Amino acid sequence: GFKIIIGRSASDNDYVTIRLANGNDGWLHVRDYPGSHAIIRAEKGREITPTAWKEAAELCAALSKAPDLAKVDVIYTYKKFVSKPRNAKAGSVLVAGGKNIVVKKDVAANKAWRESHFSDDFSCN
Repeated sequence: GFKIIIGRSASDNDYVTIRLANGNDGWLHVRDYPGSHAIIRAEKGREITPTAWKEAAELCAALSKAPDLAKVDVIYTYKKFVSKPRNAKAGSVLVAGGKNIVVKKDVAANKAWRESHFSDDFSCN
């Protein structure tokens, strides 16, 4: 039911987070490891469900540099609480607040989900 958009590089993360995301879109990133920023497109009048947050967190974990099969902390919040510091390197953001969800980085299990849900037609170039 929700569209999840993922950056695949630091410049993609900037584009997804700073230019593409709206204030009420969900925003996620793995804590303490390099990896993808994800946004969940907010639909007017509809709350982002716990299932959507969890699935987006699992995608972030799968696409991160965290060790395989590790339990991974993923910070999540709304884009309106995420900003880019002036002159910061690509992919760097500041997050005001945010909550934490713990997911397991299970690349094999996540691959099947991505094949049925994930479109690779998005490009920031």
